Amino acid sequence: MQNPYSILTGLIGSTLGAVSVQFFALMILLSFVCILIGIGLFVLWIITLVDCIKRSENDFTGIGSYEKIMWLLLIIFINNVVPIIYYILVMRKKNPDAVSKAENCVGK
Repeated sequence: MQNPYSILTGLIGSTLGAVSVQFFALMILLSFVCILIGIGLFVLWIITLVDCIKRSENDFTGIGSYEKIMWLLLIIFINNVVPIIYYILVMRKKNPDAVSKAENCVGK
């Protein structure tokens, strides 16, 4: 006859083993998600940095003549949140001259 204690420890051990494997798999999945988010933020950072460098001073409206320099410094040194804010405030803003040129081309 088998000891009840050994049966109980066998059940608990196998249950804990299954739980630890599931926890390990979940941690690997979360790691991949974090890596993908990090790569996405890095790509957005590069895109906003290049856009800010190429954009002329006249495209920036707001605090004055140093706005381009301010955006460059913010994008370089605070690189997680500022590219998203830059994309929303500056990059998505439509250029009225480009829109009127597109309307003229379509209308002809």
